[in-house]
Amino acid sequence: MNPSSLRSPLLDPCPAQLPGDGRLILAFSGGADSTALASLIATSGQQREIVCVHVDHGLDPGSGDRAEAARSIVERLSLAFRLERVQVSSGSNREAAARHARYAALKKHVQKGDCLLTAHHADDQVETIFLRLLRGSGPAGLAGIPRQRPFGSGWLARPLLDWTRSELQGYCREAGLEWIEDPSNRSSCADRNFLRHHILPDLRKRWPGLDHSVLRSGRLSGQAAGSLALNLRPLLASALKRPGQLDGGELEALCDLELGEMIRIWARDRVGEAPPGKPLDEFLRQVRQADGNQTPQLRWNDTVIRYWNRHFWLDSVGHSRPYDLDWHTSHALSLPDRLGTMQISGRQGPPALELRVRSGQAGERLKTATNESTHRVKELLRTHGVPPWQRERWPRLCDGDRLLAVGDQWVDHAFADWLHTHQLELQWDAVESGADRSRQKRHTP
Repeated sequence: MNPSSLRSPLLDPCPAQLPGDGRLILAFSGGADSTALASLIATSGQQREIVCVHVDHGLDPGSGDRAEAARSIVERLSLAFRLERVQVSSGSNREAAARHARYAALKKHVQKGDCLLTAHHADDQVETIFLRLLRGSGPAGLAGIPRQRPFGSGWLARPLLDWTRSELQGYCREAGLEWIEDPSNRSSCADRNFLRHHILPDLRKRWPGLDHSVLRSGRLSGQAAGSLALNLRPLLASALKRPGQLDGGELEALCDLELGEMIRIWARDRVGEAPPGKPLDEFLRQVRQADGNQTPQLRWNDTVIRYWNRHFWLDSVGHSRPYDLDWHTSHALSLPDRLGTMQISGRQGPPALELRVRSGQAGERLKTATNESTHRVKELLRTHGVPPWQRERWPRLCDGDRLLAVGDQWVDHAFADWLHTHQLELQWDAVESGADRSRQKRHTP
């Protein structure tokens, strides 16, 4: 029997419409779901190279034996097999830690143009929507598992979302395919398994059409989320002053649902993942109540969003340390912590000076004009719109202990005169300065 004749339609997206033009990487657990997917792809007639990747989480003594059994299944399908062994961090949510480790291992195999395929199906979709409902998700979360999305340098697709678990097992039986039963699927410790084994069976007895209704609600939620995102995109583009900064003043008329979704879209565009719902709600509550001196922040994984001076700032969570660098000005100086480079340029080339570049210190003052008194550097940065957490990071140019410049925005009046006389210009090409750098530089003649 030709397995591809057992059900129609087979896959959505079908193999010919899978995104990318590279290999197909199958997340292969060896269960009925991934075994059916591997067989369906292998017999579809598509021409892309197929690689099955099995992730051994090492959570029980039998995981190694299951990995070898998975290898045997893949070899019988005449497909390439790769094994990844991972360590799952201990903690209260072992299920989430295992998922994170699994996708990190799979991402290593996805090159540019490749498409990762997972065997998520309709039962998984129902469970996911229920779990997100219990977490208080909004429309985007209640849409459930997306059919495809960008993943690493390639794509992630789930062609089995129209299949049920029983249909996939039936396909394997009729096609003569063996599969592996993971004992962890029988445990009720994980939330998904508890829902699968104890809650949903009783609900289905009471409401036989439950799955159809939940999936329909998921589709409608997805459409609502898509429509909301479409309407918010132009406003996001208008409020986006630079990739990591959003003008909150333009967004004050939005309700929390709209503002929260805009932040999710912005974060997904910028770092590839959105913040979790409940912490985002609390962050928005603090934003609504913040005065000019408060800096609410939202951290998740390696990302942080801060709110200050009616602006949102998105950045990676860093561990910035004070720095003090010697600089021979005949060459550009690379600064730490993604602060860019400093250089002195001119028609005759850079001068040969021995200077220092360091981070901020307490009590700094700078005199930028002959007839002016000195200014507190902290106050200059504040009035210039530099957020509090970035003020000490701005580079200070020094000759010994004498402060010559802060970035390239404020320059000591005598040093500015010297630069002008020698037709030189101090330049700071900042990667992430956090400031409004559209203003004219103070030392420009």
